[in-house]
Amino acid sequence: MFKKNKKNLPNRKKDPFLELHKKVSFNEDYKRAKRTIITPSLFKDKKNKNELSKMISNNIFREDEYYNLSFCKVKAVKTVFAFCDLRGCDFSEATLSKCDFSFADLRDCNFSNAVIRECSFRHARFKNTIFSGADDFLCDFQGVILN
Repeated sequence: MFKKNKKNLPNRKKDPFLELHKKVSFNEDYKRAKRTIITPSLFKDKKNKNELSKMISNNIFREDEYYNLSFCKVKAVKTVFAFCDLRGCDFSEATLSKCDFSFADLRDCNFSNAVIRECSFRHARFKNTIFSGADDFLCDFQGVILN
């Protein structure tokens, strides 16, 4: 009946951050989704934690607390850990490529023998963080906090 004026309509692209509290399932929904938002509740069940270590790439970790988790030998590509509290997490022998750790709390983390390529650690917080034997290549450490 009435014609819609398309010029006055706002641009309504889907923003992945608007669905932060959406439950994540690791079945057919994961295969269809390009990026999945990870929440700490997924780590409560060991089955989900094991599946997560295999499917960590190209995902968004929600701004939340992930204490003392093990990401050993994980291969992560284009994973967003920005603004996450990752105190005490173990990334030893992990392969991290093009990951975003901007403004993350990385105190007491272990990156020993990890391969870290083209990752951003802008304004991340480091204290007692171990990088022994790590291969960090073309990473951005601008404005990091060392206490």
